[in-house]
Amino acid sequence: MKKLTFGLVCLTYASMTTAQEYTVKDGDTLRAISAVQLGNSGKWQEICDLNTAVIATCDLIFPGMVLVMPGAEQSDFDGVSRQLAGADLSKALSADNTGFTISPMDNGAKISGAPEQVSPGGRPGIFVALGKKFEEAASGDTVKVTVTIEAENPGLFSAAYSTSDVGNSGWQSMQFQKGESSLSFNYAVPKLKNGNDDFVGVLPDPEATGQAITITAIEVEILPQ
Repeated sequence: MKKLTFGLVCLTYASMTTAQEYTVKDGDTLRAISAVQLGNSGKWQEICDLNTAVIATCDLIFPGMVLVMPGAEQSDFDGVSRQLAGADLSKALSADNTGFTISPMDNGAKISGAPEQVSPGGRPGIFVALGKKFEEAASGDTVKVTVTIEAENPGLFSAAYSTSDVGNSGWQSMQFQKGESSLSFNYAVPKLKNGNDDFVGVLPDPEATGQAITITAIEVEILPQ
């Protein structure tokens, strides 16, 4: 069983060595970090590729981000766990479309917004990238996606799994009540071709009612064959 979880539970993977991490400071760039930490400024792309769970765009990093350095970790998604708390979930979430907002919360990330143009094949507003290693592991397998939220009032939200390469699940929607709710669905992931980072997208307000929801966990599990 291979599992990648963001939120109040854990990110599960096997690590052959103890991961070396670097916390981004004010004024840092990936090129500068690469020069100091790896002795070669040209390895900045490797840092970006290894940290797609927290970096949406390579030239956009923020103080407080915790980055894994290349060569420090080898993963095959089997055995060792890493805990990501609510604040880490809010760092992992990104929003490519204007009109979405992400507000860090103690238990996750409060999100809102309903832009007019949203495509399930592109970056659908609020999303979390799963990384190249998970993309390769999930290729040709079936994944189970579970998104757990909290809301102050009843409403509707949607989620999708996308390969950005060979297809997507389409939007899966769920009516929820006040309090905590979970949306789960399975998706048979096609074999990857070029690879472009699988991701899970969430629409917090698909009917444009003005509601906001708090995502407390996003879990993606590769089901046994």
